[in-house]
Amino acid sequence: MTTDTSKPLTGYRSFDHLERQGHRNTRGAEEGTVFVFPKLDGTNASVWSDGEEVFTGSRKRQLTGGPNGDNAGFHAWVHSTDPKAEALRQMALLYPSMIFYGEWLVPHTIRTYQDDAWKRFYIFDVFERTEESRGYVPYPSYKAMLDNAGVDYIEPQAVLVNPTGAQLKAEADRNDFLMIHGQIGEGVVIKNYEWRAAAPEGWDRVWGKFVRSEFKSAAGAKCAPRPTENVEPAVADEFVTLTLVQKTLAKVLIDVGDSEEQAGMMERDELIATYRGRIIPQLIGRVWFDILNEEIPNIVKRFKRPTIDFKALQSEVARATKAMAPELF
Repeated sequence: MTTDTSKPLTGYRSFDHLERQGHRNTRGAEEGTVFVFPKLDGTNASVWSDGEEVFTGSRKRQLTGGPNGDNAGFHAWVHSTDPKAEALRQMALLYPSMIFYGEWLVPHTIRTYQDDAWKRFYIFDVFERTEESRGYVPYPSYKAMLDNAGVDYIEPQAVLVNPTGAQLKAEADRNDFLMIHGQIGEGVVIKNYEWRAAAPEGWDRVWGKFVRSEFKSAAGAKCAPRPTENVEPAVADEFVTLTLVQKTLAKVLIDVGDSEEQAGMMERDELIATYRGRIIPQLIGRVWFDILNEEIPNIVKRFKRPTIDFKALQSEVARATKAMAPELF
């Protein structure tokens, strides 16, 4: 891979949303050569440059630094004297046509990563922005660049050909990347660089994710399906999981902290107490969106093509969400 010498492209670009494997937008992603990567539970971040200045981004916006313009300290770290940060900046300046996406590992749902894994940036994708080759760069093409730069990145734990669901589940169940001894991570991300999916307008690709069953279910056993005429409460009880609510709440808190003056300096409890009126509707709305966007095919399969009153289901999803986040209610 050579250094891009064309006019650099600037501007923030968010990372494309991951869909669960089995969602209509990931159909066919398992056909062919599939790279299986460990999935980290931190916060999405990005780094890029215009050849002269290095920029940073969070999951939804470009960062500017300061108490209201950072993302859990990521911007400040990138511009620090940490050797890993300096290596990252040098690489970004050397390749101004590329965006480096990764996980800034700060506590969210999973707290069992190794002590020395925290507050580090692990690159998981490289995006080329030039018109002639716009898109995600395959792992075999960018690995040497990251090795030469000396930055942290996530390596695939397996490369499979036409993997089955059982094989992907087995890979998810053995993801111990950066975990303390005996602990297993959230799941895996599925990438097929030859596959093109019919994705929503503006998306370049939809990677699949395979999440371990322990993170799909709430604390305790799943509820058995209720009668068809009262299916909405059962759907909410099964699919509004503790992990879904906790992860969504963590993202909402980051977004509120980023957007409100002085909020970036607040501890979690103070942030919730101060901005509860903004946090609650965002949490409920995002959980509802995730259920509609990701789980409908699974609901149809689990409950054997039920007749669903979506207004009633929305109310039940709100009820189940509140039950999973008692600190807000």
